[in-house]
Amino acid sequence: MSDLGEWTSLPHMQTERCTCAAVSMDGNIYAIGGHDGSSRLSCMEVFNPISREWTPLPHMKSKRHACAAVSMGGVIYVMGGFDGSRYLSSVEVFSPISQEWTSLSHLQNKRHACAAVSMGGQIYVMGGFDGDSYLSSMEVFSPFTREWISLPQMQTKRRHCAAVSMGGQIYVIGGHDGAKDLSSMEVFNPISREWTMLPSMQTKRNHCAAVSIGGQIYVIGGYDGSSYLSSVEVFSPASGKWTFLPHMITKRSHCAAVSMMGQIYAIGGHNGSDRLSSMELLRVEPDRFEACANPQPRTSHTRDITTQQEMAQQHLSSMEENAESEVDQLLASSQIPHTLQLLQSKIPTANFIPVATEVVLLRDDASSVPYPAAAAVAVATTTLSFITQHLINASTEDVCTWLANKHGISKASLDILQRENIDGSFLFRESHDEIKNVLREEGMRAGQISRIRFAVENAKRDGALT
Repeated sequence: MSDLGEWTSLPHMQTERCTCAAVSMDGNIYAIGGHDGSSRLSCMEVFNPISREWTPLPHMKSKRHACAAVSMGGVIYVMGGFDGSRYLSSVEVFSPISQEWTSLSHLQNKRHACAAVSMGGQIYVMGGFDGDSYLSSMEVFSPFTREWISLPQMQTKRRHCAAVSMGGQIYVIGGHDGAKDLSSMEVFNPISREWTMLPSMQTKRNHCAAVSIGGQIYVIGGYDGSSYLSSVEVFSPASGKWTFLPHMITKRSHCAAVSMMGQIYAIGGHNGSDRLSSMELLRVEPDRFEACANPQPRTSHTRDITTQQEMAQQHLSSMEENAESEVDQLLASSQIPHTLQLLQSKIPTANFIPVATEVVLLRDDASSVPYPAAAAVAVATTTLSFITQHLINASTEDVCTWLANKHGISKASLDILQRENIDGSFLFRESHDEIKNVLREEGMRAGQISRIRFAVENAKRDGALT
């Protein structure tokens, strides 16, 4: 680890939040639900690290205390929780573009104080409490099928645990099993469909939070059975060891955490006497992400169509030299309906019609293409724009899972991708030469680089991590 510093205070949220959920997306941090000391919350707010301001966003349809949340495909999924009278199996999704919440298929089980991760274009939810029992079960959701499917159970029942996805595997950490606070950790391999116990943390941590950065797992705060914790420890799968890091400024149990650009953000929680609105940051690897073209945080959260129009215009500019040939290929191979179907599965709340109208206006050459080809150009180009944005949003974990499972990329190459935090923003924005040069400088073999470049081209063509 280089230049590991101390924790730094950041602006407080507008609401005190204990046992809330949090996600990072498009350079912003979203805090969702929780409990403010008097009531369960349905509200959500977003933090922009550039303006250093928190902004309230539309409320969820349900109050959700101790829910779980993930970001995937440009939208936020929130699962389970407790609304003050019922343990919830409901799921809802928020689109920053439409600024609307939409209900999705219910979980198979009611889950309060569960954990969740996104990986490989799917959402995994595990553990929690159903109102009667502590849970060891796990289920997975695919935006394509819109169904939840049961997966093998963990070896340990876990409520108020934390979870991360890393290197194509899912790690679940700490929590409470109904009898004691836990220091244990286990990992799920989606290929073998098996759970394996890993070395335990140095501290029992119930109500903790966790993130993964650069191939390591960071576990933050929690409650050890007698004390609210400010301590932080990191696990290295390579060494199999846990190491303590600098303590947070504030004791935080029932907190949330996200990672973004080599930094850990610890959000809200409870310090033993008060519910917290504070947030603090630890810089883990400040120089690691400079090579990656990370997207800038959005500075507006309105219903205006401008964001979609700008997104489409950016992609149109990048496609200027070969747009016509790509559209011809789409038309010839009858890919437009398939691509639209993929898009609707990935972004279920997106509204395509207004954007297509705007794109027709943006295309200088659309009027010269005979109808109905002009409409096809507009729809195909718009669809490609949104699918490209979805690919850009893929996390390092998503990229590594995809390349390992679909394209046989070696473990050594995956380690490089994780170490350098190579994500969708880099792979689907940078040129072939830039990708090749960066990976070669990091020591990746030429054959592996060629495989990755081939995989990137296939994903761009298909609109998904295929």
